[in-house]
Amino acid sequence: MTHRPLRRISGVAMASVLVLGTLAVTPAQADTDTSVPTTATSTVEEVSEVAAQLGVPQDIWAGITERDRAQLTEIAPLFPDRRLQPQTDKDLVESPLRETLISRLRAAINPADYECAPTALNDYIDGLIAELSFFQIIVLGLLTHGLDYPTYDALFHGTPGAPDYTLHPDYADRLSRAFHTADRFWDVDTSDVQLLAMQGDMLADTERVRKMVIYFGDSSPAGAPAIAKLVVNTTAGLVGGYDNPLLTLNAYAFTAEGDPDPDVQGLPDKLVFGDGILESLEAIGLGDAGPQAVMGHEFGHHVQFELGQATGGSPELTRRSELEADFLATYFVAHKRGLARNDRRVVDSIVSFGAVGDCNFTSNGHHGTPNQRRKAAEAGAALAETGSNGTMLPAKAAVAEFAKVLPTILLPDAP
Repeated sequence: MTHRPLRRISGVAMASVLVLGTLAVTPAQADTDTSVPTTATSTVEEVSEVAAQLGVPQDIWAGITERDRAQLTEIAPLFPDRRLQPQTDKDLVESPLRETLISRLRAAINPADYECAPTALNDYIDGLIAELSFFQIIVLGLLTHGLDYPTYDALFHGTPGAPDYTLHPDYADRLSRAFHTADRFWDVDTSDVQLLAMQGDMLADTERVRKMVIYFGDSSPAGAPAIAKLVVNTTAGLVGGYDNPLLTLNAYAFTAEGDPDPDVQGLPDKLVFGDGILESLEAIGLGDAGPQAVMGHEFGHHVQFELGQATGGSPELTRRSELEADFLATYFVAHKRGLARNDRRVVDSIVSFGAVGDCNFTSNGHHGTPNQRRKAAEAGAALAETGSNGTMLPAKAAVAEFAKVLPTILLPDAP
């Protein structure tokens, strides 16, 4: 595949038996009202059968709490014939956390050549994950695609101005102004791009959730209402409920142009901000510059779309497109005729907001290491300084400037 319709900065989904089995995820137990009895008892054979049916490795199953095990035993009849088989593959949007964890088990692009330390956003997300119970992880990440439902709901059903898709009020004005400034800044036609938000409270709406259950193949149409209710109740038990940042810790640029997938035919170009990514930037101290940097990056992907560039398909190609989007972002944000903001906060934001995938060397969604992203962002800001008299480069010329510095950005930097 040479052209992915979605470019994301970050997001969270935990739907991998390999991840759970190898990295021994041991989240904190939360008080979760899932309307599932917790008093079930099982023989060893029955427990083993339930674990296999749900796709939970036996060693992990043996280590989880009795409460989690009982809850999972009770809901097992809702998920027949799982048997470690993956759910319907819907990869319009990557699941960066899952891919990052898996990539640590493998080697590609020789990660030994690169320094790749965790960022503040990694630490923040780790804290959010630690608040999940094992039952919540299994239901929302393995048995269903529940953690991805808000992303796809906005993709397929979101429209600008609709109450369910309005930008967070604390950031709406700032994001809208940056969006319209970017539209004027670049010499490509992005007038058809829609700016909207995704919100976690869609997971409180059983009917909207039911549609996502069917789309992902998480259940048959007949069983979808019961699965939707399970997802709604499980999400309500998260810390913060439907406002938990993990549900919307994402932002992405979308175009259906050139994509043969019938699911996306006729969908307009979109730029979508999750409330969770905005909250995360605030939490790590980048709430002032972060949203504009994210806007610059995602708008950079729309510039790439309009130029007809391939933006994914291999770790190397995706890394190039992501680093180029970082470069275009800081060129726009720092330029006198862009947002005229050239400070370290912008560069720090670029480095942080894609951190979930930054060390994911083997993933087709690999964004580049934190050091590579910093170098790309600094190069874009430096180019903006050369236009201090107001001169703006055409998009193609800016991309050409990035190509000149890319070899330096990619030089191995491990000590």
